Amino acid sequence: MKHLTLEELTDLIWATINGLGSTGPCHVQAAADMLLTMIREHGAKLDTVVNLGRAVYLQLCSIPVPRAKDNVLRAISLLARDHAPQLVATFLDFSIPLDSHAFQLWRALGAEQPMSCQVLAMLLAWLQERPLPIGASDSGPQPKEKKTYLRSLAAMNALRELQFTREFKEAMREAYPQLLLALLTQILYVLELNLPEGPQAGQEAQGAASPSPQSTSLEALKSLLSTTGHWQDFAHLELPGTWALFTTIHTYPLAVGLLARAMVQNCCRQIEAVACQLLPALQSQEVRARKVSMLILNEFLYSPALLRVLPEQTALTALARSLRDPSPEVRVLSLQGLGNILFHPEKGSLLSRQLPPFLDGFFRSSEPVVVRLMGTVSDTLHRLGAHGLGAQSLSIAINSRSFFEDERDGIRAAAVALFGDLVAAMAGREPRSLRTQVQQSLVPLLLHLEDRCPAVATQAKFTYYRCAELLGWQLRHTLFCSLAWARGLSARHFLWACLTSCSQEELGIHFAQALSCLHSCQRRIKTRAALFIGYTLCYHPRAASQAVNDSDKMLLLRAFEDLKKGPEPGIREFATRQLSLLQEVAADRSGLQPSSLTGQTPSAPPVATAWSAPPRPHRARWHNIFPFERKI
Repeated sequence: MKHLTLEELTDLIWATINGLGSTGPCHVQAAADMLLTMIREHGAKLDTVVNLGRAVYLQLCSIPVPRAKDNVLRAISLLARDHAPQLVATFLDFSIPLDSHAFQLWRALGAEQPMSCQVLAMLLAWLQERPLPIGASDSGPQPKEKKTYLRSLAAMNALRELQFTREFKEAMREAYPQLLLALLTQILYVLELNLPEGPQAGQEAQGAASPSPQSTSLEALKSLLSTTGHWQDFAHLELPGTWALFTTIHTYPLAVGLLARAMVQNCCRQIEAVACQLLPALQSQEVRARKVSMLILNEFLYSPALLRVLPEQTALTALARSLRDPSPEVRVLSLQGLGNILFHPEKGSLLSRQLPPFLDGFFRSSEPVVVRLMGTVSDTLHRLGAHGLGAQSLSIAINSRSFFEDERDGIRAAAVALFGDLVAAMAGREPRSLRTQVQQSLVPLLLHLEDRCPAVATQAKFTYYRCAELLGWQLRHTLFCSLAWARGLSARHFLWACLTSCSQEELGIHFAQALSCLHSCQRRIKTRAALFIGYTLCYHPRAASQAVNDSDKMLLLRAFEDLKKGPEPGIREFATRQLSLLQEVAADRSGLQPSSLTGQTPSAPPVATAWSAPPRPHRARWHNIFPFERKI
């Protein structure tokens, strides 16, 4: 090869690439070895890299020898040292959709650590090449604009998949602030394109349907949070269902604000780095970028970390300058930021004085009015920021908790959400009385995870998690996963175990609260209360015995008899065992036979003869029913 001209060397490279498609494994291996050698020795002076990259992609799917494929991918890694921009642009052309072979080529581009950062920077640059949306003009985008628009979507596909790879893991962490702003802006861009969300006609039947740009852009944002260690921020969006707000252009601003608010409430370590990107973004030629930056800045004004990199006067100047922005939306957002309590400390006392009349309005008869008032109180809590509530926090907690069992679904959901917002607003500076209220709300919230109203159940998940954050529970990541995705008896038992292990002193209060919920008009809440009681009887019999009187025992007998008729086999077996225990205990206290208490023959032999000492074999059988708890 030292004696070949560049033209002859190029011809030889094309001959080896054609050899990759040979049917003979030895021929394929020889071609791959030659290609790797030629790229290593002469790759820097090649001038047909675009066609070469495209040809390698077309041949990659037909290479049957794993070692030969590894050599080809290694050759791409070496070629990227001198021709990364050309290869990135070429690979973008076949990244919609992104198949496994294109994915391997992207990984090869970032196989060397310095190159992964460069490739990521190039992908971000292509992501931000966003021409006018389709339909913005009568003629639509011109061919050049259309290709740029497609490459922007292809870069989004590549970024989404590369977040999970070992080669790009460190580069993604280092570029988190830029990626966050770029992906948020990309979601807005895709919404403005108004592309079809489902597969095109014929795609579904052929099995060729690929994820829509809307879902891909949102999944890219989700994976950015989850793969870079920001699971707390992810939890604050997953539990209340905030991701759905990113799917429409009208609710998008609220979604971005809630993401930034989650970062502030979790004291995210990236706030300062993201804040450093906001001022340049506010000077961007792209309206979308300025809008996203303003939405984030308005929420970051509540974070002390912001002032460490962006002095108050600098932030004030940036907001005032944005009042002259060509976009009406940006001007409105800047006006909202200028009204922040950071610039007007006197607003703290004014907002605090407005709270008592709002709390009095909770007892009006109109459901829409009460829901709106509770939402207003939540908004006031947020606007007060670090100025706090002082003694009024206890009044808000008591008033909101009093509506947890209201018959009106909307008021229950609003009350649970308000309590969660109060917990988040007071975290780190909560008085002792508020911690007591939080402790006493745990069982009602746990039971309302089974509320008949989906909105109440969703808010109960999020508020329960916020309470765990304030109380400093361990295993919060596992708790979040259980609340978000786990189902069945194992998940219920784990949530019970978290509660009882972290609040042993209040176990008697929790048991009494569960007993009172056996009178609930919602069957699912009654079932969950009975399960809570059953777990406590099994694992904490001494504490349970102090909270139960004779009438409670009869109530429990009826509750477990009812559970025996339920549809779930696991719950039926659970109820049978508990019923046997309760009948034995009640008979031991009253001198009656167990069967005389219910008029039936016990379906299982007695498993204990006293509240305070269930024998160890009995406890071992519960571990057979709840393998998830045993694993934990």
